[in-house]
Amino acid sequence: MKARFYPENLEAFWREKGRPFSDVELEAATERLSRGFTTARPDAFVDYMADPLSLAAYGLFFHPQTFERCCHVLSELKRRKRLPKTIRVLDAGAGLGAALFAAAAVFKEHTIQAL
Repeated sequence: MKARFYPENLEAFWREKGRPFSDVELEAATERLSRGFTTARPDAFVDYMADPLSLAAYGLFFHPQTFERCCHVLSELKRRKRLPKTIRVLDAGAGLGAALFAAAAVFKEHTIQAL
């Protein structure tokens, strides 16, 4: 599989979001998010998109990982000839778009038309 890198424009966007915060603040926020996503799930999940520090931590740490994981799965499906030439895409708006950006990158790479 060809090496893929997180798009520069997305990286620049998230770096800008993280600029007001120190590395220590971002690390602590990332750790809180990680616990919230896994072992310490609260009854009502905190809206991390509403808090600038949590949003920056998510974007700098989790967004690139989600992007790469989705690219890997879609590329593997393409390699196994499980993706058609044309695909209909519906983005329900349930997150920050990492999966949709990954789909766009893979579809462009493999010349798959998304409708």
